Amino acid sequence: MTVQVTDYNDLANKVKPGDIVAVKATGFYKFLLDLGCMGPYGHVGIIDVIATGDGTQRPFLIQENPGGGAIVPFDFYCEDELTICRYNTTRVDLETIIPYNALFQLQYLPCYNYSEILDLVWLGVRRRFAKIFGKPLPVLPVLKPTKGQICSVFVTNALYASGVYLTNTMWPSAIVEALNSSIIDYKPN
Repeated sequence: MTVQVTDYNDLANKVKPGDIVAVKATGFYKFLLDLGCMGPYGHVGIIDVIATGDGTQRPFLIQENPGGGAIVPFDFYCEDELTICRYNTTRVDLETIIPYNALFQLQYLPCYNYSEILDLVWLGVRRRFAKIFGKPLPVLPVLKPTKGQICSVFVTNALYASGVYLTNTMWPSAIVEALNSSIIDYKPN
């Protein structure tokens, strides 16, 4: 069951390490995703909870973006609509393994891989025409790992390294669909 949350502090208290955060796209980016039948999400990352200098525990988002891999305070996204997913399993060690593997990957991600973005643009064009002509929507085969990865490849590889195997997860909305485990929907007031 998905919990609806409107208060950021409530959200910050509910997320756990290893949770997958999907950020809903807005503006022109949302238009492009809609045009390509790619779903509502434009970005994904992985939660880790880190002790700050004053000893308090704060959620951070481990992510890949055009500037390279980054760890940003989770409240950076407090104004965005978010969906939080958690891999359904009895393995409690995923709370430490998934963030560890994501952090390990950050060491080797110096820059973004724009060729993967072009692959997704081409996929979006093909999906739009398939929808127009009533054909099945094509999916992208697994992209080969590169030094710079788009956010969805980054998250998929961190999950894969943690023993969580998903298919057809090469864009943010596809990860949400593959996990099929939305636990929190956040819409700020």
